[in-house]
Amino acid sequence: MDVAWEASGEVVVVAWSPWNAGTNIRYFSWTKGTALAGGTVQTGPDFLNDIYLVRTFPIHNSEKIILMTRNATSTLRYSLWTGDKFASDPAILLGDSLQNAVDMPFDIAGGP
Repeated sequence: MDVAWEASGEVVVVAWSPWNAGTNIRYFSWTKGTALAGGTVQTGPDFLNDIYLVRTFPIHNSEKIILMTRNATSTLRYSLWTGDKFASDPAILLGDSLQNAVDMPFDIAGGP
């Protein structure tokens, strides 16, 4: 699982891979100043295989958050937070040449 705030600090998104070996991401978003108990767990895009690693990353000076995963076939896919949900279903393939790389580590970085 991973957590990221939108740049404004108004919304936080928590995303994780379900323990029951699903291919869809689960996520919870919370808006600053509202009751945490008022939120619900949502089902996000399909990542087309069991999800092993999850990483969220806020885009600088934007309300968007990148969600990237590595799945059971070591394929990297991503989806973009639009302010109220993750877009692209199924999630977008990061690149054909990156598929099936055994034990591939990954992370996301950005600049100003």
